[in-house]
Amino acid sequence: ECRDAPQLFECREAPQPFERRDVPQPFECRDAPQPVERRDAPQPMRTRGYGGVIDAGSSLDDVLLSDDGGGGNGGGAGSEDEGGSEPALQESEMVAPESSLQQALHRYMHKVHIPLLHKRPVQLAVLLTFLTGLCLSIVAIPHLSVGLDQAVALPRDSYLQDYYRAVFADLRVGPPLLLVVNNLSVDHDDPDVAAVCAAPGCRQDSVMNMVAQAARTPHRSRIATPAASWLDDFISWLSPSLPMCCRAHGGVADAAKPSLPDEDLASMALRAREAAKHQAPRLIGSSETQQDYVNIDGKTRGSGSDRASSSEAWGGIISHNKGGNNGDNSNASGYCPPPDQPPCADDAGACMDCAACVATAFDGGRPSARQFVDFLPWFLDAMPSEQCAKAGAGAYGNAVARDDSGAIAGFPPAGGDRPPVVSASSFRAYHTPLNSQSDFIAALRSTRSLVMQLRATLGLDVYAYSPFHVFFEQYLTVYADGAALVGAPALAIFFAAWALLGSAASAALLVAVLLSLLLHLCGAMLLAGIQLNAVSLVNMAMALGIAVEFCAHVVHAFGVAVGSRARRMATALERTGASVLSGITLTKLVGVAVLAFARTQIFEIYYFRLYLALVVLGAAHGLVLLPVLLSLVGPPSWTGQALA
Repeated sequence: ECRDAPQLFECREAPQPFERRDVPQPFECRDAPQPVERRDAPQPMRTRGYGGVIDAGSSLDDVLLSDDGGGGNGGGAGSEDEGGSEPALQESEMVAPESSLQQALHRYMHKVHIPLLHKRPVQLAVLLTFLTGLCLSIVAIPHLSVGLDQAVALPRDSYLQDYYRAVFADLRVGPPLLLVVNNLSVDHDDPDVAAVCAAPGCRQDSVMNMVAQAARTPHRSRIATPAASWLDDFISWLSPSLPMCCRAHGGVADAAKPSLPDEDLASMALRAREAAKHQAPRLIGSSETQQDYVNIDGKTRGSGSDRASSSEAWGGIISHNKGGNNGDNSNASGYCPPPDQPPCADDAGACMDCAACVATAFDGGRPSARQFVDFLPWFLDAMPSEQCAKAGAGAYGNAVARDDSGAIAGFPPAGGDRPPVVSASSFRAYHTPLNSQSDFIAALRSTRSLVMQLRATLGLDVYAYSPFHVFFEQYLTVYADGAALVGAPALAIFFAAWALLGSAASAALLVAVLLSLLLHLCGAMLLAGIQLNAVSLVNMAMALGIAVEFCAHVVHAFGVAVGSRARRMATALERTGASVLSGITLTKLVGVAVLAFARTQIFEIYYFRLYLALVVLGAAHGLVLLPVLLSLVGPPSWTGQALA
């Protein structure tokens, strides 16, 4: 008997499958007692669970408690028969056989995961757990180690591993620190010299005094020594209190000449010559009387037995190279070295006419602008010795910038009347021993703070330089760079999700879960010993894109499902949960597992550990936290909105 009705019907008398030909609509009658579906009527939405088809209109109890994965009949118009057999799938609904792993994941989702997430105590526990982890991760961010150890970028068995360990453990010398001052005016009426020097009469908060004050607290400033000042040493070298340092042939006046008698000068020169025979050869002369004297420019100026030629060679040492005294020195005819240096040490008579460059004390306690122009080049090229240790060739030969001709850059040319300015000069100090990445970053940060203070109080154009600064500048702004590197992609994900999902609320919820994942990843970095640097920041940006895969599919499936939030959450996990577990989580775990055996630590630390944490946290956020949030505050169904 066939009852032709809009709902499902059964054919009782046919022992074999048959088709009704006398009705205008095509339909099939399967072996009884299977229900037959009318294809000309609107069918309810279906979602495919493991082992069967679930109608969207079925009750939640049918979804959660069905033993065979079957669902209701789309609105309650029919029910399963006494045999409990599953509905037959039409040819268009046939799917490929699932693997045993996929079936197991479907069974887990259907039997364990979804029922657990529907329980109110479990939902509260999930929210509390993730909220606690989020707070702890935020607290951990300032405690992340910043930097990149050199040893991490090397193979574990590299010989440089022992080298770096020895350097950081045993080296007790810090890197040099140069404080560079640009456009330093040395005019007598300009306050720049007083703002830099440390001699009596200089400012208490001058550059040199502030560096010396910072060196008294090396644990905080990371500065170990006061700065060596060419400016202070030049003032001392030129001062009349050291008459053996700055001397000139012809002198300035008889009163300025050395007060020692001629026989004392001769005996002093003889002793210096005898001592010089037992020393290494000098860079600009020879300790032997009969050898040629060579100027800094490499040209031979005569032999030690020739008084006139040797006097000419050493008297013109500065004016012959590096710009000399800029062409004008009314008080002296040429530089005369101290008595213990050749040619004075080899021939006492060669320097009999030498006298001090300055006869009287400086006006105002510092040299005039003209004295800077005349004698600063001499000071920078003068060789230090026992009788004049203040000479600047050894310590300050490269401390002052020079132009192509060798003259002091910024000084006026011969006959010029503009105020002399030293275009650039450096003052050298030393850092304390720096044995870790944090030490280098702290030293750079404290130095920058000192420079900012000097600029604000003195009005000078000053900056600090050390060889390691260029490598560690990136870490001063690493947090701001990280926020920009993650924030810009997160904003792009929001607008892309809004456009593709059609719901601003869904896009906002997706981005919120992704940001929570990144913050938890920062906490995992602290536990895994991963430092914050360019490598980890790039991986964080990549992790944001990978994390979308854990969450976007669930949000999309939730949006297209109909019913209550709880029912739509179950439908979304039925459709996508197993795929997220097998297609994203497990495949990435296998892919990153090989990095655990890398010989180079950078791959094991920054890729294996970081991506392992990403996979675990991504699966937890996408399959645990996100479904709970969707069941509580999920956006409305897109299908329901369209029907309305």
